[in-house]
Order: sequence, then structure tokens, then C-alpha cells
Amino acid sequence: MATFAEIERDGWNDRADSYETTTARATTQAIPALLNSVLPRYGDRVLDICTGPGYAAGAAAAIGCDVTGVDFAPEMVRTAARRFPDCDFVTGDATALDLQSDAFDAAICNFGVFHFDEPEEAISEAARGLRPGGRYA
Repeated sequence: MATFAEIERDGWNDRADSYETTTARATTQAIPALLNSVLPRYGDRVLDICTGPGYAAGAAAAIGCDVTGVDFAPEMVRTAARRFPDCDFVTGDATALDLQSDAFDAAICNFGVFHFDEPEEAISEAARGLRPGGRYA
């Protein structure tokens, strides 16, 4: 039997190409408030967790941030990399991020938390990646 995480990953892999005409209509509306919550500044390193097709990452890059987006669905990562070539995108698990501690000024997660089977672990991992004084939303 497939795990929760496997079902989620496979579902998002299947929806990578159709995201723009479906889910994005709702999720992109939250990006300005999300970014406002972490107050990114030009040159800040921002981690976008559950980046999906990269819309929040692209918005942070547009204001001059150095952005890394992570998603566990390889098709979403490929889609994001095509759409936002100025960002770095990697395939990874939000509950076990392959990143240095204290590496980011801000971490964002736009509508991703309810897709985690272990949300506390994912939030802890995001916090580990933040520099002292880093911001998470």
C-alpha cells in the first residue's frame, strides 16, 4: 500500500502541467501576503518549500532574492526550473531537507503544510535552515 507521501508526490507529478490552469488560480493570490510576512530584502537567501511550479520562488526572485525552491515531485521541479530560470530548484523532502543549517534569511511554504504527513518535522527542518533571526511563513 502506498504511503501518504507517495500518493501526494505521484499526484503532484501528474498535475505539474495543469497546475497553472487549476490550483494556481487560488494559490498565487496568497503570494504577496506570504512574502510580506517574511519581509524579504534584495539579496536575501529565500527557501521556497513545496515550491510546486515555482510561483512564490519567482516572486521572491523578482524582488532580488537568491531563491532555492524544493519540492518532492520531480515534474514540479522541472516545471519550476523552466518557468523561473533565475532560481535554483531541487527535488527533496520537506521533512529531511538536504541543506546547510543557518543558510537562509527566510523560508516560505505556500499552501504546502497540509500536504505533509509529518508537518512538525517539516517546520522543524525549515527552522533548521534559517539563520539566526530568520523568518518563516
